[in-house]
Amino acid sequence: MRFSLFLIGLCCLSLLRAAPESPQPNIVIILADDLGYTDLGAYGGEINTPNLDRLAAEGVKFNQFYNNTKCWSSRASLLTGVDFHRSTRYRMLSPDVVTIAEVLKPAGYKSYLSGKWHLRGDYEKNRDNLPTGRGFDEFFGTLHGAGSYYDPYTLTRNESPIEPDEDFYYTDAITDEAIQFLNQHRVESPQTPFFLYLAYTAPHWPLHARPEDIAKYKGKYDGGWEALRQKRFEHAVEQGIFPPEAKLTELHRKTEDWEQVNQAWNASRMEVHAAMVDCMDRNIGRLLADLKKNGQYDNTLILFMSDNGPSAESIGKGNAETCLGGSFETRDGRAIAWGNQEGVTPGSDTTFGSIGLSWANAAASPFKMWKGYTFEGGINTPMIASWPVRLKEPGRVVTQPGHLIDVMPTLLEVTAASYPESRGKNNTLPLEGQSLLDNIITPATEGEDRTFYFEFTKRGAILDGKWKLVCFRADKQNWELYDLEQDPTETNNLIETHPDIAQSLAAKYNAWWDSVKDDYKM
Repeated sequence: MRFSLFLIGLCCLSLLRAAPESPQPNIVIILADDLGYTDLGAYGGEINTPNLDRLAAEGVKFNQFYNNTKCWSSRASLLTGVDFHRSTRYRMLSPDVVTIAEVLKPAGYKSYLSGKWHLRGDYEKNRDNLPTGRGFDEFFGTLHGAGSYYDPYTLTRNESPIEPDEDFYYTDAITDEAIQFLNQHRVESPQTPFFLYLAYTAPHWPLHARPEDIAKYKGKYDGGWEALRQKRFEHAVEQGIFPPEAKLTELHRKTEDWEQVNQAWNASRMEVHAAMVDCMDRNIGRLLADLKKNGQYDNTLILFMSDNGPSAESIGKGNAETCLGGSFETRDGRAIAWGNQEGVTPGSDTTFGSIGLSWANAAASPFKMWKGYTFEGGINTPMIASWPVRLKEPGRVVTQPGHLIDVMPTLLEVTAASYPESRGKNNTLPLEGQSLLDNIITPATEGEDRTFYFEFTKRGAILDGKWKLVCFRADKQNWELYDLEQDPTETNNLIETHPDIAQSLAAKYNAWWDSVKDDYKM
């Protein structure tokens, strides 16, 4: 009898655990683009980010949250819960995966996307792969991976190309449209929960920012990249992001000597980068204020993250031409200076530059490497979660690792939505992540060790519990081994000390790669 009552109690608890809070929460995912690990104040940075800092103080921040090291690959996993090697074909979503928007629709949600798509939508050939063909009720943004902030390439509303208005700045416009979507939603579907995917392009190159935002940071970076790395690391330790025994990585070997460069011009590049992050934060503040004004903030689950680490890309002519739609002139005929031309101060619509390697090394502080690499500087980026009605003990640092593939399972648990067995004629691929809800809402939640796999252009890594095996070229098996529990910044290579662990992890990685490489079409 006692055993029967025990089983009944377990069933009741299970039902209570699975049942969504009433009313169903709204969902907001905010994605930054090429953000440095310590760009935000809440993670040790000097950039003015009061809104995200407040969101972190009212929510939680992860210190180990992983992505797929590049823009489109990360977006694929975020939206589908499936590793991009399986969920994409030629950078398009595969027909056998479903997006968050497609999953939430049967659960009663309306979905909106404002910002960057970057999964090869096409006006003519691939209409089904546009956001509106993938479950979103409304879309405003760009289909391409990068472009001018003043006149972005492939600017689209739903399924039609559009041109920007006068005084257009993309970060502002993304937020304007998102707030308009929510205002429209409140009028047309007041009893229906919403999912908003707010996909900023900031601070992805080109370095474009309004003069008043750039002016805030004049002189801020005159001390150079090495000094910035040190200050950010110290502040991150003070905030509990890293333990006191953590170490700052060495400068990258290609980092330029600050005393030997054009300091004024180089400082101006980081000033614009900071201005872009500042502007994004201010716009996020506008959205949060709108939610609060309309009484929706407390029961909205908000997730903020980045698609990868900072970019060290230098922007060749081919990059610029593709992202400018083939034209090196503004709409009114002024020449655009593409690439990092020393002496050409970035920021305006007639420039098209980037922060470059040395500043990327600082933006990723205290890690080494950056976007495109599977070292921590490329794949470990900020993640902030807020849900006031459910979250306990706000202001915590969550030390359990998570990944973009975990977002879909988390939202399934939050909303009690069902993951479909098929999409059209195709059986859906199984989800590969797990829900992070307990980590978000409950203090000191301990989870089992997990295994994550990473690969992009032969740069590979496996994270298995505390152990990380990583390399620049997986096909050459030139592995490095790190104990991230003791050495979260990858400063002490243990490959000679623990060859047995390295060999075991390499075997697991190679078996995983063998299981996905035939499906993967880049």
